[in-house]
Amino acid sequence: MNNAKDNLPLIGKGVLKSILGSFPVGATAVAIYNELQAKQVKRKIERLEDFYHSLDEKVNTIEKKINEDFISKEDFQDVFEEATRYVVLERQAKKREYFKNILANSIVSSECNYDKTERYFRILDNLSETELDVLAVLEDPVNYNRRYGMIIPDPINNEYQTSWNSSRADGVLTQLLGISIDDAIEATTVLFSNGLIVENVLNRKIESNSHPVHVLDHLLTKRGRDFVKFLEL
Repeated sequence: MNNAKDNLPLIGKGVLKSILGSFPVGATAVAIYNELQAKQVKRKIERLEDFYHSLDEKVNTIEKKINEDFISKEDFQDVFEEATRYVVLERQAKKREYFKNILANSIVSSECNYDKTERYFRILDNLSETELDVLAVLEDPVNYNRRYGMIIPDPINNEYQTSWNSSRADGVLTQLLGISIDDAIEATTVLFSNGLIVENVLNRKIESNSHPVHVLDHLLTKRGRDFVKFLEL
C-alpha cells in the first residue's frame, strides 16, 4: 500500500500551501487519508480528494480575503478536521459542497468565530434535502420562482383589475417545491427549531394584486440569513 502522502499531492503544494502556509494541518489531513485507506473505503477516499481539489479551487478566488488570524490559531485545525470528516461521511454531493462553503466563508470572515463555524456544520449535518430547499426558496422567493421557470405565473395586472388576491404561505411553498403539506410542516418545524426562520411561517398570508410568492418574503431570521450566506445557496 502506498503512503498517503504519495497519493495526496495537494497536501504539499495545493490547499495547504495556498491556504495555510506553515500551519500544521497537513498531518491531520494525511491521518484521515491513512485511516480511510486502512479501511479501504474507496468512495470516502474519493470524497476526501474531491473536497481538497474543490477547496483549492475555491481558495484561488478568495486568497486575498483570507483572515490570517482565523487560520493561524490552533482551533482552526479542529475546524478543518471537522469539515473533512463531515464531507467524508456525507452521501449528498450538494451538502458536501455546502460544508466546503461554510469552511471557505469562515476563512474570509472578518470575525474569528470557530464556535459559529462548528454550529453551522452541525446544523447543516442535521438538515434534509427538503429543508435546504425551503431555505433556498425563502432566501429569495421571486428569484427562485423565476429560476425554475415561473412555477407560479405572474398574476394578470392591468387597469381593469380591481380585486386583490389572497395568498397563503403553505400553498405557495408546497407549489414551488412540489411537496406535501406534511413535508412542509416537518421542514419548517426543523428550520424554526434551529433558529433559521420565523415562527408560524406556513400561516402567513397576504392580500395583494402583486405576485403570490411575496407571501414568503422576509421569513428568514438574522441567523437564517447568515447561515444561507455561508452556504452560498
